Amino acid sequence: MVSEPTAGPEGDERENEPLPGLLDYLRSSASGLIAGASDVDPTTVATMAVIGATTVYGLSWLAILVFPILAVIQAISSRIGVVTHEDLQYLVKRRFGRVSQLLLLGSILVVTVITIAADLEAGAAALGLLTHLPGRWFVIPLAALVLGLLFVGSYDELQGVLRYVLLLLLAYVVAAFLAHPDWSSVLRHTLVPTFTLNKDYIAGALALLGTTLTSYVYVWQTIEEAEDKRPLAWLRLEEADAVTGIFFAVAVMWFILIATAATLGVHHPDLFAGVFVHSGLASGAASGPSTAMQVTSRGAGRPAGALARRRSARNGNATLTTSNARRASSESSALRSAGRS
Repeated sequence: MVSEPTAGPEGDERENEPLPGLLDYLRSSASGLIAGASDVDPTTVATMAVIGATTVYGLSWLAILVFPILAVIQAISSRIGVVTHEDLQYLVKRRFGRVSQLLLLGSILVVTVITIAADLEAGAAALGLLTHLPGRWFVIPLAALVLGLLFVGSYDELQGVLRYVLLLLLAYVVAAFLAHPDWSSVLRHTLVPTFTLNKDYIAGALALLGTTLTSYVYVWQTIEEAEDKRPLAWLRLEEADAVTGIFFAVAVMWFILIATAATLGVHHPDLFAGVFVHSGLASGAASGPSTAMQVTSRGAGRPAGALARRRSARNGNATLTTSNARRASSESSALRSAGRS
């Protein structure tokens, strides 16, 4: 158990802090939004795109269902940070010892490093699609940019930049509306869960859970609160901020799924195969940390196979049509010759 926040004069002083107002909330809203938006990384975007393209709206209900799970986790993380003014790493060390702390740290480092590697490849592949250049050309520049953000500037400056960069995620919301989905079907699948026992649904569900329920999100939340050192009177406000951040992240994920379902899933499954296979997103994603990205290669494989079969069928039909045309032409020539004779 962590120490009680109200024990002793310091606890009484923290309890007597004035309650925050609306302006205080707006100024402090960065930590929860940034921690929540960290769940919408390139691997998550690719995962939601694959799920939408392979299952259409079928798993939209699961994207919403993860919200209460993540909201509770983030609210607890926020409470830990506000009450103790310490991050989760330090508290684990104090309560369970250094070995447990190193195990937690090691697990987070492994997941974070592998996730960054997958994000770099996914980001490079996306830039390759936009520029029509090999995606591998962008991996090193993106890695240099990430390192530059880590070592140049202060934590507060980086937080201020990220607060406004989050607005770019709203482009997915606009894209979903521009895709003109069948909203009645979207709402029906979102509010009434359905599940089909096939590889697309099973892999998609595991991928969605694997890419959203990640440890660094709630560890980051405790670090943010420990850095900000908010008074105890801000506890409810900080919990609401954390829940708001997760709501924002889950909403963006849902809109990504709807946008890709209404386009690639409904109208262009062949285009989905071509994009993910030829851009390298499938192979790059499959090397990611979890099933979340393995589904990319699996999802792309089925449409790719279907695409090959359709192309084969089209080629066969074209050959048959050409043969019939030649036969008809020769018969017509024979008839014309007979008429002249």
